[in-house]
Amino acid sequence: MQVGLTTDKGFPHRGVLDFVGNTIDRSTGTIRARAVVPNPNGHMTPGMFAQAKLSTGAAREAVLIDDLAVGTDQGRNYVLVVGDNNQAQYRPIELGPVVDGLRVINGGLQAGEKIIIKGLVRPGMAVTPRMVPMQVPTTPATGAASAAASTEAGDADQAKADGAAGSTEARQ
Repeated sequence: MQVGLTTDKGFPHRGVLDFVGNTIDRSTGTIRARAVVPNPNGHMTPGMFAQAKLSTGAAREAVLIDDLAVGTDQGRNYVLVVGDNNQAQYRPIELGPVVDGLRVINGGLQAGEKIIIKGLVRPGMAVTPRMVPMQVPTTPATGAASAAASTEAGDADQAKADGAAGSTEARQ
């Protein structure tokens, strides 16, 4: 468990979850919990407000993409991938949670694939990719180092593709 006071940047204090209640307060959507956090400097005093971050699973490598790239087709989520001969390809994907502003992809994409994030492009259309820098998130997301298609971590790149119907952007 990580804890940050209102004056802290991030969550610099580490603690251990000691107790979790078994009922949810329906009016607030909260659950009662208790944590033990070392306080050697005495910076934390009774009545202070703090934010807590509780990790519920082990860190894992993941493919992260910009949510702008995700399309929906009759209840199925998909992205357009820049494939062989620079043609747009339809690719069904399985969505995960949003982490640091990027969508985790649980299935359907591999690391390093280029995806089209916006524009009027259909599967089979030819595109002309042009690489441009990609924004890096402020904190590492679930251990995703240079994960892939539209990963904004590490050395991933962003590509721009021009389709016949207008401007299209692709990310790798």
